[in-house]
Amino acid sequence: MLKPCFHRLITLLAAYLALVSIYRTTSWMVRTTVWMMKWGAILSALAAGAGWMMGNQYAGGNNVGRGQGGGIMPNINGMFTRLLE
Repeated sequence: MLKPCFHRLITLLAAYLALVSIYRTTSWMVRTTVWMMKWGAILSALAAGAGWMMGNQYAGGNNVGRGQGGGIMPNINGMFTRLLE
């Protein structure tokens, strides 16, 4: 009498734990996907803004000056220097 009841209880417990595991894994996957999409969009927008600012720094035709030919650091330095002027 006790043995069949014990087997059913173990089966129900295993099924419950399997369903809870699937639910938690799926919800974690959805939350992680949303987090990565949000921060990916934020970082992409920041990178696009920085590229736009560095690309338009000397858009008036005067291509000689601060931040030219030295990579990204002189461009960033030029942006911060212009903010303080």
